[in-house]
Amino acid sequence: MPIEVLRLARTQFDYLSSGFARNGDVISQAMSDIGGFAIDQATAKKLADSRCQRYILRHCERSEAIQNLSAQGLWIASLRSQ
Repeated sequence: MPIEVLRLARTQFDYLSSGFARNGDVISQAMSDIGGFAIDQATAKKLADSRCQRYILRHCERSEAIQNLSAQGLWIASLRSQ
C-alpha cells in the first residue's frame, strides 16, 4: 500500500478518535487510537524498507562504477604499452 494512503488513513483515525473523545465514547476512541498506532508502525516499516532499498541500490551503483573505472583503466594502460 502506498505511503500516501497510509498517511491519509492515519489522519482519518485521528479525526474519528477526536470525535469519539468529544462524545465521551472512550472504547471507540481507544480502538481508533490503536488503529492509528498500527498505521504508524506500518508507515515506519515501509519507510525503513524504502531507505534500505535505496542504500542497497546506491551501494551497487558505486561498486559497479568502481569496477568499470578499474576495467577502463586497465584497457587504457594496455593500449599505452603497445
